[in-house]
Amino acid sequence: GGWVVRDSNGIFVTTGHAEGKIVYSALEAEFQALLMAIQFCWCQGYTRVIFEGDNKKMIDILKSKALQFGLYNWVREIRWWINKLGEVDLMWTRRQNNMMADGLAKAYLPANIYFQSYYYIPKFVTNHLHKDYVSSNLY
Repeated sequence: GGWVVRDSNGIFVTTGHAEGKIVYSALEAEFQALLMAIQFCWCQGYTRVIFEGDNKKMIDILKSKALQFGLYNWVREIRWWINKLGEVDLMWTRRQNNMMADGLAKAYLPANIYFQSYYYIPKFVTNHLHKDYVSSNLY
């Protein structure tokens, strides 16, 4: 999974990506990526966070607008971590507004490295970050 942290003005703060365990559906992969992003934010000490994701079904399940019993353990785990953070909102965004996180999720991690964070803008996501910034300010 990949994630991008921005400040309240939408300016880049940090980013990261991690290799998760094997999952059996794209929706389960989305839950796992969100969980890793939440855990990263908790480790950084963030207490007021808006998580944006491009999978509306996942957001609806987490907000109790839809049910998916097969994902109950993911939902329970994510809600537990959200409660640890403090003030959290989950928001759906268009896929075109989430290209940097998607790019990070697909990015190569070096051998024996399962997590990487950056406090600079990695070269391989510069174009995605620019597109995210431009598209998020258009709407």
